[in-house]
Amino acid sequence: MAAIYDLNKVKAHAKQALDDPTIESVWFSAPKKSIFSVIDEFQLKGQSMDPLRAKIYILDSIIGLQDSDYYATHTQWGTIFADWYGIVRDQIPWYVKFFLDKDTVTDREFLDQVSFHRTDRDIKLANGLLIKTDGSIQ
Repeated sequence: MAAIYDLNKVKAHAKQALDDPTIESVWFSAPKKSIFSVIDEFQLKGQSMDPLRAKIYILDSIIGLQDSDYYATHTQWGTIFADWYGIVRDQIPWYVKFFLDKDTVTDREFLDQVSFHRTDRDIKLANGLLIKTDGSIQ
């Protein structure tokens, strides 16, 4: 199976959020599974991280995603399909999950960044590579 969402559109939303934070092109619907997970991981490494820097880290990571980082597509909350990706950045294996949605009032498309956290299981990418929980790639 291939990713549902056009990665170029996803990256454009992330870039827009970095370039102009007043435009709500990205929503972090589960901050405990994204923003605060990044903060926790860096604190474990003895590095400080605040919510703004964590958002920037996540958005930069999304901009850096490649089609080869695709893992799977599954339903989210039983009604929406979300694309899953796996990457290793800063020696940390990250699980990335998102979908594109539309604002019901403005009809404007946005990126819902559902998850960005250390993976708790090995991730087999669609290209056959395996991201291990220790951050190694086989």
